[in-house]
Amino acid sequence: MKETHIRQLLCGNVETLVLKVLSGGALHVYGIKKMIYDRSDGYLGLAEGRLYPLLRQLESRGCVSGCDAISSTGRRVREYSLTQGGRSELDAQINAWLIFTDKMNKVLSF
Repeated sequence: MKETHIRQLLCGNVETLVLKVLSGGALHVYGIKKMIYDRSDGYLGLAEGRLYPLLRQLESRGCVSGCDAISSTGRRVREYSLTQGGRSELDAQINAWLIFTDKMNKVLSF
């Protein structure tokens, strides 16, 4: 499979991935990036530069809340947590994904 195909699919689903990862607890950008990479067996890699603007947008929409923290290496970082609104948004996005993939699989299977 071509890398461009994966990038196209990933691009439209980064928000869902970030919300899902944050449903497990607060993380900073590197932790979010690493969790997505690790959980996808190294298949889905995201640049931190893509995550920062997305997290600011999610924060302004009330889906996540950010607070300053100290990382395990002693650096100042911003940790993000999923809000109740973010949980509702995640549920809606997962439901939409399940419907979409079901219909897509029906078309692809004939």
